[in-house]
Amino acid sequence: MIRGLGILLIIAFLIVALTPVSNFAGKKFAILPDKKPADAIVVLGAGLMNAGFLQDESLRRAIAGIALYKQGLAPLIVLSGGARRDDMQHTEAQQRSILAQTMGIPAEAILKEETSNTTREEAVRISRLLMHRGLRKILLVTESLHLRRAKAVFESAGLEVFPATSDDYSISAISAKDRLWLASRIIEESVALAYYRLAGYF
Repeated sequence: MIRGLGILLIIAFLIVALTPVSNFAGKKFAILPDKKPADAIVVLGAGLMNAGFLQDESLRRAIAGIALYKQGLAPLIVLSGGARRDDMQHTEAQQRSILAQTMGIPAEAILKEETSNTTREEAVRISRLLMHRGLRKILLVTESLHLRRAKAVFESAGLEVFPATSDDYSISAISAKDRLWLASRIIEESVALAYYRLAGYF
């Protein structure tokens, strides 16, 4: 029994690592971008490294949001992300704001949300921030696998959401390592999506 289970796990591991099965699953799970003119661009947080440096995913999301602004799709960009527990001097939103201004976005076109720790908190706080200004249509920037959950919770908070992905992992994951990572992210987001539904967040 245990031996048979082990063999099945090895077979499943090899299938995921050596075939495009996780790519197909990722393509089905992800939401396609729908870039339209909006009231604001919302760039969700992804974390900081030591000394205030943006993690790779955070940088990808920030650059994707800045590109949307440069395309004239919204007059305002909201940059989300708090501080690390071991470094309260820097916040992700602050570091992204510096990057955005360096790339030509005026300070008055940038809003920062520096207190949220979860996607739901981002949705609640950013929706309040925008609706207080009479803004409801947003381009929501995050990774493709996170977008399904993020879109649902922001819509539940009262905003009209146009998805804007920072990547396409279902195409770019071609090595065994990348495909295994992709499979783990699909599982992680599926569990998080189920939890959000059970918790009544959307």
